[in-house]
Amino acid sequence: MAASKVSVFRYRRCPFVQLLLVAFAQSVFSYHAWAAQSFQEEPSDTSVVIGEAVVVLKCIVSEKSGNLIWFKGDGYFASDADLDISGLQRYSFVGNTSLGEYNLQIENVILEDDGEYHCQATPTTDNPGIASRRARLIIKRAPSTTTLRPSDAILSVVVGVPTNLTCEATSANPPAEIVWLRAGANQAASYSRAWHPATGDPSGKLTNVASALTLRPAVADHSVVYQCQVSHIALAAPQTLGITLDVQHAPVVVVEASHTPIREDTSVIFRCVVDANPRKVSYLWAKNGEPISGAADNQIELVINKEDHMASITCTAENIIGSGSGSLTTPVLYGPRFLDIPVSVSVDEEGPAQMSCSADGNPAPTIKWTRLGSRATLSTMQTLQFDLVRQSDVGTYVCIATVPGFEPVMSYGRLDINAIPEISSPREQKAKLGSEATLECFTDTKPDPFMVIWTWDDQQLEEGTMGRFSATKREVSGGVMSELTIDGVLTADFGVYNCTMMNEVGDVSLLITLIQQDLDLIVWIIIAVIGTAAVIFILTIIVMVYCRRKWQRRKKATSLNKGKVQLEIVRKLTDADDKDYDSKSRSDSYDYNATPPSTPGKPRYAEPYQFTRGRQDSFDDPHYRAPRRQSDGYSYDGRYPDRYPDNEYSEPIVRKRESDGRVSYHSDRSEDYARRNQSDDGHYNDTMHDNEVKQYNSRDPRYADDTRYDDDRSYGNRSYDDNDDRHYNDSRYDDHRYEDGYSYGEGSRRYSEAGSEKGSEISQATRNKLATNV
Repeated sequence: MAASKVSVFRYRRCPFVQLLLVAFAQSVFSYHAWAAQSFQEEPSDTSVVIGEAVVVLKCIVSEKSGNLIWFKGDGYFASDADLDISGLQRYSFVGNTSLGEYNLQIENVILEDDGEYHCQATPTTDNPGIASRRARLIIKRAPSTTTLRPSDAILSVVVGVPTNLTCEATSANPPAEIVWLRAGANQAASYSRAWHPATGDPSGKLTNVASALTLRPAVADHSVVYQCQVSHIALAAPQTLGITLDVQHAPVVVVEASHTPIREDTSVIFRCVVDANPRKVSYLWAKNGEPISGAADNQIELVINKEDHMASITCTAENIIGSGSGSLTTPVLYGPRFLDIPVSVSVDEEGPAQMSCSADGNPAPTIKWTRLGSRATLSTMQTLQFDLVRQSDVGTYVCIATVPGFEPVMSYGRLDINAIPEISSPREQKAKLGSEATLECFTDTKPDPFMVIWTWDDQQLEEGTMGRFSATKREVSGGVMSELTIDGVLTADFGVYNCTMMNEVGDVSLLITLIQQDLDLIVWIIIAVIGTAAVIFILTIIVMVYCRRKWQRRKKATSLNKGKVQLEIVRKLTDADDKDYDSKSRSDSYDYNATPPSTPGKPRYAEPYQFTRGRQDSFDDPHYRAPRRQSDGYSYDGRYPDRYPDNEYSEPIVRKRESDGRVSYHSDRSEDYARRNQSDDGHYNDTMHDNEVKQYNSRDPRYADDTRYDDDRSYGNRSYDDNDDRHYNDSRYDDHRYEDGYSYGEGSRRYSEAGSEKGSEISQATRNKLATNV
């Protein structure tokens, strides 16, 4: 055929066109001869949830020349020879077969549909066969159950004891995935396995999965949550199961102090902080391994001193799981203590000498050397060195150890130059007869004496006892004291004793005289005090007896005078007062029923006269009481304010027995009563006043037996006549003016008989007021 075509174009006139036609014809012939079938679209992996309505697996073939066949796994499933796929109602071909579309459609998928699918185009004479990729159809089914064992929400475990946690997810397709978490962090599973359920899965597609985690609980795992997380493509979110560990463990103990740093001699509270499960624990305390008695609580209080520096305070707590201990070392701040104190030294003059001292403290103390009485620092080393000792170096030296925050401590050492002993005891010493006597012989010269000898009356004693005498030697305050003691001093023992001291340089003696001691001054003082106290005691008893008797007499008098009225009379009026009154009272007028004014300031009182029943003192008269105010009915007419000021006290009416046996009544202050001139002639109305007193006494039973006034209304032998000196040769006092005894005649303008009667009619209440107003 190719040769015929070429021959056709051989006879053409256009060789170029002929060539083009031949090339086109050859290309067309080649295309139709070699076109092969191929996949335009192959099936892909698909996953669906069980029960979904439709699943389509694509298979599109270009230039299909052979038959199209679908395979499930390696087995025949369907072909284009039977597009309806007889016998499988849920399966069918979909698509335009003229375009090579042979898509496999599955309706209402079930687990049996799960598997691998691919399509093939069978070979032909001109085209080889082709096969698509294998596509996985996954029918998704979530796990039917997920479990975690143990199933307790809180799992009690013991620290260090292995424990297994197991998580399972059953009946899932594809198999579920299990992941372990500890407090949210991934943990590698100890082992995992998967298997198909023995029953309930005819498809054989379902899978059970289990994973286990082995734990060795630690204290840090207490209250930690372990989780099993199950993941599956059919689940929107992973399923998580959790369990909380309750790790039971022996107590973990920490000891704490209430305060640090700790100073010596302070009280410190130590607490035992325990982490234990179960929480019920018992406590045991110890210091440096030695149990502390009585300490059974979670805290104790101890007084820490210097000896407790770096001591170990231990607390042991125990529960049903076990026991645990904790301890605390106590560094103690303490003040300086001398480890080595200065030793007094005595050397030869111009020889070397040294003193040493060391101290302990926390913090470490500092050392300073000074000389007693000086603040100058000689050295800060532990040793004070003297290369050449002179006389000026003799003295006491002070080693001072200092720790910050504490009081410094001091120790003394004395530097002396070797010399013969010098005795500084008194030459006369005293003792009491019959008592014990002690003779003292003291020296502070260095070196110390190695021997002291006492001699007296051809007797000698160094140390020890000889009869009533005994000798001792001891070191005191930088020197040596030797004492000779005499038991029961006799008269013969008073005398001279010789004390001889010897050292490496030489010896010295001192004569000591023992004399008899008089009675001590303190004894005289005690005797004087006791005697004075006895005298005071006796005088006190005497005074008390006297006061008691006086009080008894006064009580007896008070009981006899009970209910009687006393009169207080202070001052006696003088004649000058009466004369002064006469000069000022001539023009005065009174109202018998008025109360006289009183005078503030200086009160005026009457002085007592002889009263009724022979009593000399108005205070002893039980029937008499001087009125303190003028309430007898007399008044002041206001003409002489300076003579009668307000609030002036009145004088009492005095009853007096005259020489002829008659009784008269008058007042020491005549100006306070009714003896006033009734007229210009200057006569006084004594009769009117006496009549008032008479009427007053007639109503008082206390004066029933007293002598009454005579009919002539006169004061006995004190009547006024022409020869009386009190007339002062004044014609105003004539007899014819006294006609009826009640008035001063017709010329009287102020006092009438009516007025006299008015004055005499004083009520009983007014009289009682006069008698009781003091």
